[in-house]
Amino acid sequence: MKNYSLFLLLFCLLAPGAVLADIADLAIPENKHSNEGQLAAEQSAKLFQSKDFQEKLSCEKHRLETEVFSEFIKPIKKDPREKSSSKILATDETLYLFLSSSMPDETVHNYLHSIAQTNSSEISPVMKGMVKGMADKKANLRYFSRILRNDLDCNDQREAEGVCSRFKIPIKMNPMLFKQFKIDRVPTLVYTTTNETVVIHGDASLVYLLEKINSEVKSTGLKNLIANFREKR
Repeated sequence: MKNYSLFLLLFCLLAPGAVLADIADLAIPENKHSNEGQLAAEQSAKLFQSKDFQEKLSCEKHRLETEVFSEFIKPIKKDPREKSSSKILATDETLYLFLSSSMPDETVHNYLHSIAQTNSSEISPVMKGMVKGMADKKANLRYFSRILRNDLDCNDQREAEGVCSRFKIPIKMNPMLFKQFKIDRVPTLVYTTTNETVVIHGDASLVYLLEKINSEVKSTGLKNLIANFREKR
């Protein structure tokens, strides 16, 4: 038995190439379910892109806006009689400002105030979801009514007209955008076009974030937007 063990040890030491060759020949078995998984993924993508599914998605979005979010969407909808500001960014340029109710109210309010100052719809504030889920409508109403006030310290009950003035800025509730741009922290500003996307994180002024992005993309539209922000300061 000792002689056999000694022979085996000498064989491994003297002929390592043969041992390694045998190991290299070992093949990892194929996943027999890989084709099924790929087929299921293709079917899911086809279903999502289908006309029927998109129509159902649109109907559900409309239902949520009218039945669930209507109480706090109404105060921020623009008066159709108001003239919208001229478009500054190019057609394919989009800016998303990702925020969260977990951020201090003052921070969220400062960003909304910056956007409101320019009377611009070039930057879309986005939140992942409701403050305490869709079930607690009162909590959501209180939160959005509060952060959209022109003055955070204003109290509706103490105002002569019975209501504080508020920013007319639509806030998107879109968790899919968070997933699309892989947003895992806030605040985050995203600049996206047909050909490129730039993501910048950090609790800094909106102008600073815009300048950081434009230092990379060199956009005429962004340059003009930044000038517009500085002018309205």
